[in-house]
Amino acid sequence: MAEKKTGLAVLSVVLALFAAFLFWTYGTGSKYSAPPKAGVRTPVPARIVVIPRRSPPLTPPTPRPTVANPALGDVNADGIVDRADVDYLTRFLFSHGPIPLGPADINHDGKVNQKDIFALIEQIREADAAAAGRPGPARAGTPSPAAGSAF
Repeated sequence: MAEKKTGLAVLSVVLALFAAFLFWTYGTGSKYSAPPKAGVRTPVPARIVVIPRRSPPLTPPTPRPTVANPALGDVNADGIVDRADVDYLTRFLFSHGPIPLGPADINHDGKVNQKDIFALIEQIREADAAAAGRPGPARAGTPSPAAGSAF
């Protein structure tokens, strides 16, 4: 029975020493734990690394054919005064779009602003009405034709 007690005593001492070794080596994380020893690697917390996604390279826009001397209102200089010119001028004025390639001062006031957009829309309406053979929209200050007149 004495051999069992000494065996248990030796085992308990070995376990106590092993526990002390682990405590001294790794500590509890408190300020009283032993500093890391030279050559002992301490675990490093994982870091999240965000790798930015590379966008695909931008392709240059395809060149559009332009007219040498565009007509008044042909803001994008494609040879036709249409809704695309209104969109081009609107993008230029309000969305920092490309500069007009053709004459953009539609109402001849010396400035390119939103009044030119309205004047361009009116110019397109009048051209469409003339192409359809009907009178254009009446402007403020101009007399409308009387009923039955040959106007």
